[in-house]
Amino acid sequence: PETPVFWINGLAGTGKSTLAQTIAQWCEDVGFLGASFFCARDGERSNVQLIFPTIAHQLGSICGAFRDHVSEAVKANPDIHGSLVSRQLQKLIVEPLRAVKGAGNQPFPECAVVIDALDECKDNEAVSVILRALSSYVSAIAPLKFVITSRPVQQVTSGFQLRELVQNTQQF
Repeated sequence: PETPVFWINGLAGTGKSTLAQTIAQWCEDVGFLGASFFCARDGERSNVQLIFPTIAHQLGSICGAFRDHVSEAVKANPDIHGSLVSRQLQKLIVEPLRAVKGAGNQPFPECAVVIDALDECKDNEAVSVILRALSSYVSAIAPLKFVITSRPVQQVTSGFQLRELVQNTQQF
């Protein structure tokens, strides 16, 4: 069965980031890439608070109606970038997707969202927060398809053991 989440995991040096970059490039080449976020150990790309706002911004470039709903969400919640990750996912991605679906607009296109090296975020707790948020809204993220790479570290593995993610994730 087709699942909305695909988790690629492996030890350091096994080519996960190369695979994520290749997938993102291929998706972009065929017009299927919605967004990408490549985590890093240092700098802004290690900040979990930037993942969903960045993805929402990128998704807005492929659907004007979605972008308009994200703009409304930011106006209503100017500090959304600093709020709980689950609230960011809800307000910046899930609710705008629902609004686009329900407004009779041109439907939001099916597309891939690539998150590479999730385990490299600074805060170990943050990684499980991202996965808990995703598990809470996994049934509402269609037509998005998430591709996530990470090492099989405990905080990531336990996140993917959440019931909703177990049922909606394919692992490689």
